Amino acid sequence: MAELIWRTFRAPSQAEVARRTADYLRDEVPDRTVTERTVINWLQCRHDMPHWAARRIQSYAEAVERLARRIEG
Repeated sequence: MAELIWRTFRAPSQAEVARRTADYLRDEVPDRTVTERTVINWLQCRHDMPHWAARRIQSYAEAVERLARRIEG
């Protein structure tokens, strides 16, 4: 899942990827607390990502890929 996060929320640094991911998940699921530190732990494979977060990120990545294919023609 760490690789999926990196591909989905591309940024020049781990901190920026973590910020973007945490912001997205907080907006998508306001009743869940996701911090940048939590995302960094996921990126470094120190903790497993909960199923709900993995599902949200995977759905978002699929939507972005579909949109990119439409734009490319």
